[in-house]
Formats: sequence, C-alpha cells, structure tokens
Amino acid sequence: MIQELLNPVVARISWFAMPGLVAVLTLLGVAEMTQAQLNAYRHRTGVLPEPQRTFSLQGERAFQFDEQTVLVVLNEEDRIGAELLADDLKHRAGLALAIVDDPAEAEGRSHVLISRADSESASSRDERLRRQIGETQAEGYRLFVQRNRVVIEGHDARGALYGVQTLRQLVRGDLSVPALAIRDWPEMEWRMAYGNFAGRVATSKELIDLYLESASAAKMNVVIMETLWNHHQNWWFNPTDERRRLGEYFFKRARELHIEPVPLVQGPGWGYGVTDLDPMLSEGIWIEDEPVQIKVAEPTALSKTNVVTNEHAPIIVKSEDGETRYEEGEDFRIIRGHTVRPYHAAHEPWKVQALEGGAIEDGQTVLVSYNHVTPHAHKAYCLSDPGSYEIVDRTIDNVMEIYQPEMVHIGHDEVWDLGTCSRCLESGKEGGELVLKHVLHVYERFKSHNPDVVILLWDDLLRHQRSGTSYGILYEHADELPKDLIVCPWIYHTSDEHFQQMQERLRHQTAMGFEVVGTPSGYWMENNLLWYQALQPYVANGTARGMMFTEWEAALNGSNMPAAAELMWSGRRTSRPVFDYLAALTARLKSQGFALTYPLDSVRQRQAVTALFTKAAEAGQSSVEAVKAFRTNVIGDTSILQEAYGRTNWANMAQSPIHVQQVAMVQRIPAFLEAVAYYIEASHRHHRGDRRQADEMLKEAISRLHTVGYLSFEEAEAFREQVGEGWIAPQDLLGFEVPVGTE
Repeated sequence: MIQELLNPVVARISWFAMPGLVAVLTLLGVAEMTQAQLNAYRHRTGVLPEPQRTFSLQGERAFQFDEQTVLVVLNEEDRIGAELLADDLKHRAGLALAIVDDPAEAEGRSHVLISRADSESASSRDERLRRQIGETQAEGYRLFVQRNRVVIEGHDARGALYGVQTLRQLVRGDLSVPALAIRDWPEMEWRMAYGNFAGRVATSKELIDLYLESASAAKMNVVIMETLWNHHQNWWFNPTDERRRLGEYFFKRARELHIEPVPLVQGPGWGYGVTDLDPMLSEGIWIEDEPVQIKVAEPTALSKTNVVTNEHAPIIVKSEDGETRYEEGEDFRIIRGHTVRPYHAAHEPWKVQALEGGAIEDGQTVLVSYNHVTPHAHKAYCLSDPGSYEIVDRTIDNVMEIYQPEMVHIGHDEVWDLGTCSRCLESGKEGGELVLKHVLHVYERFKSHNPDVVILLWDDLLRHQRSGTSYGILYEHADELPKDLIVCPWIYHTSDEHFQQMQERLRHQTAMGFEVVGTPSGYWMENNLLWYQALQPYVANGTARGMMFTEWEAALNGSNMPAAAELMWSGRRTSRPVFDYLAALTARLKSQGFALTYPLDSVRQRQAVTALFTKAAEAGQSSVEAVKAFRTNVIGDTSILQEAYGRTNWANMAQSPIHVQQVAMVQRIPAFLEAVAYYIEASHRHHRGDRRQADEMLKEAISRLHTVGYLSFEEAEAFREQVGEGWIAPQDLLGFEVPVGTE
C-alpha cells in the first residue's frame, strides 16, 4: 500500500504561446495539494481494456460532471477525445459542455484537463508523486480524479486519447467519477482490428464511425480494411464515386482517432478486383486437344464452360493429326459463351464453328485446346498474364497516391489455383517461382511510392509444412524475400494441437528472419487467449509486433473483439474466471442472436429482441416472463463479475455508454429487454383501455430506455412529452416492431 500525498498536477504541459506554467496551474487549482492517500484499488475497474495500475484516493471526494464543467484541451490533436466525452454527456444528460483551449476559462469551475506528460514538472513534490506512480510510456497516460478536476497526461497523442477513453467508461450513472489515479500503457505495440465487411458492409460513414470508434474505445491503434471483395464495391481496386468517398472518409476518421488506417489490397487468391474486372485473367485449367466435330451450318459447344481466352491465352484449333493449326477468322470462328465469377457450370457454353471457304471441312473432327475455370466463387487471377499486373499496378498506384498509407496489407492467402493455365505452363516457372515473382513485384511497386511503407501479408505461403496448392510454397524461397515483410500467421481453432501449431509457425517464421503479427479470430474467444500466450516470448524479444483480431463475415464474431483488445493492451491483468464467464456468455448470446458488445440499436440486436419476444408471444409467455427466463438461462449467475468488479462498481455499469465495455453490456442487454418488456406490457394495458396505468408504464419504459443509453436525454424528454397525447408506436419509440397487440 502506497501512503503518499496526491497532487495530480499538470506537470508536463508543452507551453508555448500561453502564460507561464505556474500561473496556469494556479488558475486550474492544480497547485493546491489535497491530503488524499494513494492506495491500491481493490477491484477491477470495468474499463475495457483493464488499466495496468489503478489506485484509489482515500479521503478524496468523487468528481461530478454538471452543466458548468469545462473540458480544457491544450493540444489541438487531442480535441477528438474531448469531443467524444462531450458527446457522451450530451447523450446521457443533455449537458452541453464547453471545450476550450485557454485554462483561464476553467478558473473556479470543475474541469477536465487533457494534456501531455512531456514538459517541465511544476514542483519537486509533484515529481515525487509521479515517480511513485510511474512514468508514462509510449501510447500510455496518467489519469488523476479529484473533487473538482480530472487531469489526463498523455505520453503522446494516442496516450491522451486513451486516457479520455478510460474516463468515458468511469463515469457513473449520476455523472460522478470515483476518486482514482491510473497509470496505464499497452503491452503490445500493434493492436490491430481487421475489418472484413463481406457480411457487415461498410456502405456508410455511420458504419465506418461505429467500427473505428469501437476500435478506439478498446485502445486499438491499427485498423485494416478489406472492404468488399468484388470489384464494383471494392474501395481499393475501384476508387471511384462512393467507394472513393468512403475510402477517403475511412482514412480521415481513422487518423482523427489516432488509428493507423491500412488498406488490404488483395493478392491473387481473393483478387476479385482483377477477375471481376476482366474474367479472362482468371487462372484456368488447360484442356489440351479436345476432339470436336466442327460444322459450317451450326456452332459446336466445347465440353467445358467458363472458357478464359485473350491474346496471351488463345483457343487453339488443330487438325486431328496435330500437323495443321487453323486460323481464327479464316478457318473457324469462336462464339463467346458466358464466363464470370462464380463460374457456374450452367453458364452459356463457348462454341466453335467452321467457316465457309476455310481449311476445315464441314463435319471434320478437330482438336481444340483452351483454358476454362471450374465452378467456384473463389478463383485466383493468373500470375503470368501481363493484364493481371496492369490492374494490380494501377490499384497500388491509386492507393498510394490517393490515400498515402504508411502501412498496407497485401493478402496472398488461400491461393487455390496456381500454374495450371496455358500462360503459366508456357512460362516454364513452377508455382513457387510464379508466386515469388508476384510478391516481389507487389512489394517493389508499393516501395516505389514510399520506401518506408510497412507491408504485411498472410503466412500461407511461408508455412513450414507444404500442403494444398500454395500453403508453404515459398518456404524454400524465404531467403529471396525482403525481411521487412511482416508475416501474419493465422489459426482460428482452440485445441492443444492448434496451440502447438501456433508455436511452431511463430518459431519457424521468426527463425526465417521475419517479424510477425499473431492473428486470432472472433469464432472462439479462447482462440485469442491462446494466441496471446503463444506470442509472449516473441513480444518479449521484439520479433512479434502485436496481434490482429479478425472478425470475418460472421457479424456476431465481433462480440469477441473486446477480449482480444484487452489481451493486446493489458493481457497480464486478465482474470481467467472473468474471461471464462464472458466466453461462455458470448457463446450463449450468439445462439440467441445477440452480441455482447454491439450497440443496442444495431440491426443485429434489434432482430434478436424481436425474435425473443415474438417467440414468447407465440408460446403464450408474457414479455416479463421471457426476460426472466433470459436472465436465468442466458445471462446466468453473475456473482463472479460482482466479486471481481465490486458491487458498487457493478451496480453503476448498466449506464455505461461504451458498447465495447463487455462487463457493462452483461447488464445493459437484459436491462434493455426489461425496458422493452415494460413497453409491451404498457401496450397491452393501452389496448385494454387502462390508459392511466398504460401511460405510467410507458413513462417507466422511456426512463429505462434512457438509462441503458438506447434513448438520448433529448429523445427521452421528447417522448415523455408525448405521453397522454396518443399512443407511441413501437417503430417510433424503439425503431423496430415487437408483438404488442394482445396479452
């Protein structure tokens, strides 16, 4: 237990075009010492991620937000944190807090000061306190909460923002903040989220905001954006119109939130940006010397559909003895069929027809050689056709010139088709040589724009165990690859065998001289913990740069993202009982269509709520009974959480506005269901004609919806004014339908 006087002074403010530091500190009241004892905090705070070190201030009163509170920002790039905090308080309580850059405007008022820990200390006593709490580290911060002020000292811009993100989660339902001191810093340098929108499509700025602000709240500092695979919706392969506007907005908003935005420019495996634009660049299978009886009167279909042909992959027609090669346009013509991803077998076939006056006789059997694509949506583009490189080069040039990223991901996973078309066969190169040429070409093209750009790729090609078409195909060529490529090994399962595979891949890939980023997924929460454990030796020796959470197309997988974020930031603080409870709860909620960490007003959550109450109504169960059953069978016993977080802290979490705060959502989801149940029961009474009781219950439903953050303060006030003037329909109050017709 540390027994010290606390004075959370703004000790290290970069002070240029403003009055002297001592004068400023006096204006803010920071120079006045309080006799508070600094003691180790007994419970987990509930902040996501859990801070590294937290102290309670015995003898100090809580800070209280009110309409007079001022937010003081000394660095313009830190203003984003103040704006997020101000938005929270406006939503929760209708407060319109002033954000100022002049500390004099906060004189005599409660305030939050967002500053940096990089200027001269105000006094020797302040410096002693900081030595006891500890110095800030890169992207870290110190946070001090006292009766009339909160001071956030960020080591840098990210640290200042992360201090605000912690403060946002500490604000209680009555707008107080407990008297605490926190020193916090990340364990891992890169804390990545991989945004795949094949199922959760980023088609609006609102969805981009939601994803980026969620990542920022969880203190993740890199977001990789794949966007849609197909060409007409892919931001990077087709940067025009709305796609370009969304791509530019993604970069702008990410940088405002001090997140590194990373475009994923797909490699050949998922390179639909190439094959959708020109299907003739698809990697095909070479069919050699197929006998075809060709006629003059009518065309004859080839046996294989989805033919691919261009000047580099011609359809060849020869005599049956192979001695004569016939000329297209003189001896025969090609009637084009339909070739387009996903290359259905039922596509219109390609045909050949003999021409009158040509060298092919009517009804003659000829040998036709051609490339075709087997039916499947996932097909690679050809690594030997110059047309593939033209599109790839244009894409890279556009990405680097329009968005100017400092980090890119080049994919190259799941290349299932390689070296089987006539173009690749004629090149004389085996599969490994083809892929090596392509990776080096892409690497050099990016580096030609910015020699310092960081390039990541999946580990498929570099695995030490050769399997399938491309897994491990570059293992023997590793010495020919640049060692500043960052390799991202991925394994998404949770068995002991899979954990051993994680360890083996990390060992082999770092031994080859590459730095790595471990890649868990949202399929199972335990997978993230296994990756964290496997990465520890490599984080310690600097060969692992961090961890990347991948969501993939199953939207509810995103509910595991906060667990991954906490492991990346403060994994050593992970409570295994809490982790196991949340993992099991996440799985139970997913089975009911709920996501533990999605906003309550998201489409997924709304659909799950509608389904729950509809099912209950069909079974003759009341809405209240349905919620009780949900609490018992899905949420279950929460005593583990109450013990870990403390009952007082636990009681306040239901009103947290941060949806990625997992523990708070354990309370918010059932509380939201109870609010909806109140509305349904009120509707029943309204239909029975019991208007007075219906209106009272409606007011209670509105209050509960506001308490859990579903309705803003202003929205709740507006709905309260409507009570008694006519019934409020569920679409108006909730934004979705629930069964309210009868009991």
